[in-house]
Amino acid sequence: MKKIIIMCMALCSLYISAGTIQEKFLQANVAYQEGNVQQALALYSAIEPKGPAINYNIGNCYFRLGDYAQAVLFWTRAQKNASWRDFSKLNGEIDRAYSLLAISRENSFVSQIAQFITRICSPCSLLALQILFLICWFAVCWYLPLLYRRKKYSVLSLLLVIVVSLGLLLYVKHRSYISYALVSKNSISVYAGPGHDYAPLTEAKMLDSVRIVEQRNEWYKVYIRRCGYGWVDGTEIFVI
Repeated sequence: MKKIIIMCMALCSLYISAGTIQEKFLQANVAYQEGNVQQALALYSAIEPKGPAINYNIGNCYFRLGDYAQAVLFWTRAQKNASWRDFSKLNGEIDRAYSLLAISRENSFVSQIAQFITRICSPCSLLALQILFLICWFAVCWYLPLLYRRKKYSVLSLLLVIVVSLGLLLYVKHRSYISYALVSKNSISVYAGPGHDYAPLTEAKMLDSVRIVEQRNEWYKVYIRRCGYGWVDGTEIFVI
């Protein structure tokens, strides 16, 4: 009986919480449509957890306010779990913000392809892809001499294409587990260790993409393509 009461209380709490979130979302939509962008931004920001729709609307608010960098940050986070159509739409918005900031965007086309491939293999687990890849790889190694002797070049080519495709899917799937962030300030220092007492190695610029390698308290060890490895203050990056 006690467990049933606790479950009922939990369900009621979830129902009330969902109602509050929906109410805030609707209030924020009305405020945005009426031109009260600051109020809408405050309401959207108070909603937790933030799904793609909330992050998209927060990005819209920042764009309306002229803060294009913050708009890019939230639109990029919205892309993470968006549908492919919404991802493409957001990509156009992000490109527009980059042009207004006069910043060149790195690998936008490559990131689109990677995102598309990630969505294709999203229903599959990493382990399932690894097993399937190994099975196909051993099949190719086993039948390769036989197919070559019998001049079954079309079958051999098909098997090689399957193995290469599975390898590409496996690589992209593995990368989807890696955490990335964008620099959220005009420029930040990259240090040799997790603290301001360490020697600064270089600087990262606004909206530079960084790959997160390790975290220690509020500090992140990151990899930046043009800078290499270093440590940055977690308050100066926006984790996607």
